[in-house]
Amino acid sequence: MITYKTIFMPGTKPGDRFSSPDGVGVQHFAAFLDAELKKGKAIEVVKAIVQTEHTCMLNGVPVVFREGLTYDIPKDLAEILAAKKIVVIDPAIPPRVAKYEAQETKIKMLSTAKSSLDGISVREFMAGEIYALPKTKAEAFVNAGWAELVKDTAETGSSDPSKKSNKEEKHD
Repeated sequence: MITYKTIFMPGTKPGDRFSSPDGVGVQHFAAFLDAELKKGKAIEVVKAIVQTEHTCMLNGVPVVFREGLTYDIPKDLAEILAAKKIVVIDPAIPPRVAKYEAQETKIKMLSTAKSSLDGISVREFMAGEIYALPKTKAEAFVNAGWAELVKDTAETGSSDPSKKSNKEEKHD
């Protein structure tokens, strides 16, 4: 279970929006949920859209929900936030159990595309390059026609310089 507590950032008053350009001290909710799932937890989540930017404490960690973004939010937390009119739960999408997907899937980009893996930063994925991505993101790239699955590691060769892990990608 995730513990919830409303907080106000220093220098703000209730109702103020919190936006920190450098995000120091506050974690984006998507990163928080990913960290919780990496602990091996299976969490029942619902799809909800944030109506008002909101900063709170979740399990003792300051977390921000960005206005206008849609998240998978633990059901009990979403119900608290919905009661405060911070989020609106999508009634068309039933609750589901979210689990961490440690498995990475290799794809070869067919065209250059920009995308965000974490919902925060956008990066460029170059045509012809091979990337190891979480399975759901890799499938999204393939379904969009931007990439093809790399089925056999022998196709790329272990010394292929274009073989890149998502975590090893250098940003220019």
